[in-house]
Amino acid sequence: MKQAKTFSQYLADFISIKKALTRKNQGTKKPNGNWHQIDLRGNGLLIKHCQNDLEAHLACFVRQALENNNCVNKDATGQITSYPGLYIRYLKHYLDLRLEVGTASYGSKVGDIMQLVAQSFEFNLPLLGQLVDPDGATYYRFDYHQVKPTNMTIEQLAKVPDSELALGDLIIDLNHCEPILLSGVSGTGKTSALELLIAQMVLKLRHTDKYTPMLYVADPKFSDLKAYVDLIGSKEWTEVAQTPAEIAFLLEKAVNNMNERYRAMQALPNAIGKTAIDLGFAPQFLIIDEYTSLLASLGNSKSDKALKAQIEQSMTQLVQKARQASILVIISLQRASVDSGLTSNIRANCDLKILLGNSDATTTAMLFGSQADNSLPQINEVGGGYFLRSNMQQPEKFYVPHFNLEQVVKAYQPTPRERIMTAGKLVDELLEEQDFNSSKLMQIKNELIKLTHLVKNNLVLTAINEALTATNQALKIEHYNEDIMLQIQYNLDRAGDRIVYDM
Repeated sequence: MKQAKTFSQYLADFISIKKALTRKNQGTKKPNGNWHQIDLRGNGLLIKHCQNDLEAHLACFVRQALENNNCVNKDATGQITSYPGLYIRYLKHYLDLRLEVGTASYGSKVGDIMQLVAQSFEFNLPLLGQLVDPDGATYYRFDYHQVKPTNMTIEQLAKVPDSELALGDLIIDLNHCEPILLSGVSGTGKTSALELLIAQMVLKLRHTDKYTPMLYVADPKFSDLKAYVDLIGSKEWTEVAQTPAEIAFLLEKAVNNMNERYRAMQALPNAIGKTAIDLGFAPQFLIIDEYTSLLASLGNSKSDKALKAQIEQSMTQLVQKARQASILVIISLQRASVDSGLTSNIRANCDLKILLGNSDATTTAMLFGSQADNSLPQINEVGGGYFLRSNMQQPEKFYVPHFNLEQVVKAYQPTPRERIMTAGKLVDELLEEQDFNSSKLMQIKNELIKLTHLVKNNLVLTAINEALTATNQALKIEHYNEDIMLQIQYNLDRAGDRIVYDM
């Protein structure tokens, strides 16, 4: 039986380790190239021995691993006399580590220590491979893409390419439109992520002359998403549903629209293998927020069961088929657990899975696989998270950029000219239909009321007020009257012609 060490022996070991670590050059001479040595005395509290916090923690970690694996030099009495030299080199996206062991031979132990570094959640440094320096020494390359929180301004939003959506280091390619499963409990920044994505979607729909732009949003929790979309979007190419029945109808409409797109695409030459965007269509977007809450709100009545079946059937078709039609589907929920209501078919077809904040082992396993739970470092800031694509081996960290919601809402408000054009288009539709439509008349009225708060020019304001008076008259009589509609059209034309010069 091995005899326990006495206090004096522990003290002697401690002193020998300290002496070995105070040597000017741990290990052999510095390798050629842009390597620099990590002082193995470094630790999180005594960072003065290292250049940065990462090196300090690496020093402490590797020193302990060297001792545990007996990769140190000792004298005849077993006292440690020196350590191998740990060297580091930084590249743009990589970090190289090299252990100088001199004439010692440790077999595979050096490689084992590097594997321990890669597997430790302390560093988030995936091991990319083992390479050889020109001098014949082996070194190890790690993925060193350090992700940090960022800010996104209105100007940066406008500069995101038409073919992309950007969430910091996570780029969503609209040429592929991979269905997205977004999970995050309250307070992790999930709503902010959706709002930032919607801000980018609206720009791509507003400033396009391509065929059929559209944004569908399901907001079953009656949150601020509807108000937000109404403020920055146009009713011409946005639609928001909130009750289960409305959402079921919206999803059915999205499926029908998708199928119509496919028929239109097939009628075009050289359509085989092309996406809708390739063929000149605008992208479309479908966001269904709090999917679990939506399904949980449905009971066991016959009508509720029918609604649930309809919703699941529509969602299954969309995640399976929407990609080539250039329709991006985003399903948002708090936890992607077994009882979330997600069918295995829907979950399997979501090729991009996002987890914001920290989560329980079950949710992490459902999104990324059971191996990820022990290897993902904790998220300590709101908006931080991980994403995994179907072609990736392990999740990558990212941050949803911070942005000013009020500035987005203010910047996205339609100009007076755009509001007049929206109202004018509705009037043209009513004149063509020759039918009373209270919904369209109310939209015209709302646009005109907003214009009265924006316009300062008296001539323009007079024309708008006369159009508003005629609109109220049309609503009051509750039947189609062509003369009144022509009055509205005439005054909108007056305001539109004048506003070009004065606004």
